[in-house]
Amino acid sequence: MSQHTTGGTDFSLPDEILAVIPLDPYEQLDLARKITSMAIASRVSNLESEMGRMKQKMLEKDHIIFELQEKLGNLQRVCQESESKLSLTLDENVSRHGVFEGLNDRKFVNFFLLGFVNLLFFNV
Repeated sequence: MSQHTTGGTDFSLPDEILAVIPLDPYEQLDLARKITSMAIASRVSNLESEMGRMKQKMLEKDHIIFELQEKLGNLQRVCQESESKLSLTLDENVSRHGVFEGLNDRKFVNFFLLGFVNLLFFNV
């Protein structure tokens, strides 16, 4: 490495670089501008590639969100249908309770649960 002094400032640069740097300060500035332009262009290209990857990931996440929203809607519909069936079964069982007035409360609860199980598993 050689020491190169310019205007009172010391720069430690490898000899290989000093061998190709022009001696004229204006040519040095032009070379620095070209190097800077290349560095900026490279950085912009990398950022554009990263942005493309991030957009793709965002589209994938949006697709997952859409699928989850569809599943949620389906589950809400199934839940509402089950609530309706449960309500109908409960109403039927309450109306049948008059038929089974002689049964104690525990037997009625068992009867109700049996009707509920039949509704859920056998769609009776």
